[in-house]
Amino acid sequence: MKAKRYLKSLVAFIVTVMMLVAVSCKDDDKTQFTTISLDENVISLTLGTTQTLTATIDPPASTSDIVWTSSNPEVATVIDGKVTAVGEGKTTINAKIGNSTAFCDVIVAKGFVAVEGVTLNKPTLSLPIGGVEKLIASIIPADATNQRVTWSSSDEEIATVDENGTVTAFVPGEATIIVTTLDGGKTAECIVTVEAVPVESVTLNKTTLDLFVEDEDKLTAVVSPANATNKAVTWSSSNESIATVDEDGTVIGIAVGEAIITVTTEDGNKTATCTVTVKSQPVSLIIVKVNANVKNSELSNGDTHFKGTIGSGGIAFHGKAPEGVVIPATAAVLKFEYKLSADQILKEWARVYMYHREVPTAWGITEDYSVINDIAMPATEEWKTFEFDFTPVIDKLTDKSYNHDPSFFEGDMFQFRFNSWDNKDRVWEIKNIRLEERE
Repeated sequence: MKAKRYLKSLVAFIVTVMMLVAVSCKDDDKTQFTTISLDENVISLTLGTTQTLTATIDPPASTSDIVWTSSNPEVATVIDGKVTAVGEGKTTINAKIGNSTAFCDVIVAKGFVAVEGVTLNKPTLSLPIGGVEKLIASIIPADATNQRVTWSSSDEEIATVDENGTVTAFVPGEATIIVTTLDGGKTAECIVTVEAVPVESVTLNKTTLDLFVEDEDKLTAVVSPANATNKAVTWSSSNESIATVDEDGTVIGIAVGEAIITVTTEDGNKTATCTVTVKSQPVSLIIVKVNANVKNSELSNGDTHFKGTIGSGGIAFHGKAPEGVVIPATAAVLKFEYKLSADQILKEWARVYMYHREVPTAWGITEDYSVINDIAMPATEEWKTFEFDFTPVIDKLTDKSYNHDPSFFEGDMFQFRFNSWDNKDRVWEIKNIRLEERE
């Protein structure tokens, strides 16, 4: 009986041990053979984007047992496999179940940042004509991917703008400068006002002008400042019977006298004046006789040009006005062009005088000669101008005056004479002898 009970106890013990071993082996198999894997080993994200990783468990098990972590949560976070990019850089996403872990590397880049708006450094701008200034555009946000913009003007006749935002003003008025972003077509505007530059003053190139009757000269007006918007001017004469002026500033002498030419700016009515003195036309004299020790003379009656060699002694050029021309009573300046082979000093008996058959009372003439004394005429191979301001003297001719036949002298006569006592022969050339009014 004891043996039988012992055998039953042994059998029961063996069965219990075997059951315990079987259970233990089952648990060990579960821990040792469960694996996890992810559908991606490496992913790239841009800021703000997400991606969900899918885990595979073998043998199959609930995904709720998976523990998800990020090695750098400042770059990317993970919740139940959903990865969110929060900062530029790299991180590793870990998925663990039991003793098994799967990994996925995540790279987060900045990516495309859309333009939200654009502003200009100036909403309004005032420029003078010809003024230049650069506008500066700022993109919002500052790190937007596409920073390119285009520029345009609502009126390019008033102001233009180049691809860099540089505005150039042309004429008075108002134009709107517009900047537009290529990304999104966002715009900003600057209203540009081009201001007129006012005239401050006007000047003339001459403040006095001497003209002969029927002669002309042009006055030039200079408006200041140089960049004044409206430089238009008008011209006027205080006495158009004396001198006229046209729209270009050309003055014409009409009659003997004085007139004031005025230029006036349209902008501001600024003025400048020029006093114009109109004189009678010079009377060009015809050389009718030369009294002198003349050698090799070239002169014919009615000539205005003399050339010859004059020896020691006096010389006198007798002239008269052309037919029909009256020498004016105010004629008191002798001029002519000359060439001379040796220096000449006009002195002692050198003189200028006029004489008529009848003495015009209007001349107010004395009987004295106008004596030329100690005037140097240097030798010259080029034409030079001789000028002498004299007092007109009238000598009423008689049959015996100067041993000339009065019938030879018709109308107004003129004599220019001087003496040379140094026994030198000089080659003289004289032309264009004329009488002018005193200035």
